Amino acid sequence: PIGEVDSEVLLTTTLTPRLPSASIPSMPLVRLRRHNEPSVGPIPCEDFRNRGDGWGLRVRAFAGAGPTEREWDYLEGVNPALDAYYIERDSVEELQLDIVGGLRAEASHGSGFAVRLGLDYQMYRSRVDFAGNRSTSTTIEEVRAPSGALIRTDTVVSTQVVERTVYNRQQTLTLVGGVGFHKWFGSVAPYVFAEAGYEILVGSRGSYPVLPQGETIELPDDDREFIAERPGLRLGGTVGLDIALGERWFVGPSVSYQVLGGLRGAGDPVSYDQTTLSGALNVGLRF
Repeated sequence: PIGEVDSEVLLTTTLTPRLPSASIPSMPLVRLRRHNEPSVGPIPCEDFRNRGDGWGLRVRAFAGAGPTEREWDYLEGVNPALDAYYIERDSVEELQLDIVGGLRAEASHGSGFAVRLGLDYQMYRSRVDFAGNRSTSTTIEEVRAPSGALIRTDTVVSTQVVERTVYNRQQTLTLVGGVGFHKWFGSVAPYVFAEAGYEILVGSRGSYPVLPQGETIELPDDDREFIAERPGLRLGGTVGLDIALGERWFVGPSVSYQVLGGLRGAGDPVSYDQTTLSGALNVGLRF
């Protein structure tokens, strides 16, 4: 029978029939293929989501909010005047949710090792309820009889205190760098980064009272005497999850924790440590 036959040797069989009216040129009818002869198949394509040992680049933007806590560097009973100042600072100011946002440029290896660099914006928010400056006025009132005769003279002393509610805002920028782990598993990528940054104060508004004089300090005009400029190191970390929306775009949640230590203005008699825990939504692009 004529057909394909497996063999270890490549053979070609030629059949030439004898016909009286025409001669037909010889032509191969059967070609036998070796066992080890490769067959032609589709060319494999690269999986761009798993780059092996290569590097992947990303940029991301994020925004969110979170609470801030303060711990005052205060020793009770050391200085009575300082005690009164600390009690007022600790009682009149109520911390609110902070607003956070930022940009990151990241690079990660196929093994999961990743680095990042970026810029953060943060607005610290607080509400201050306090009594304003006390004003005193003295008047003299004469009490007379119907005839007009002077009966007595009264001295009236009036004291006026204005209660105020002020919403303080302090805005900062921080240059941040970090190292950690980021790796894609299909369409999701968990990540964790340890970060360090340098935070500076770029704007403020609001006010609060200062003892013992009881005068009010306006933050924009304070020249940083009672508000720390944050000229120090900010330490923290971020954990999150990226979810792919295709080959390039991704979104996902993240949670960050930052610590600022030893904050103190030039005229502030006490210093404090500040911690912030914030959640954010991330949107990014892969290259």
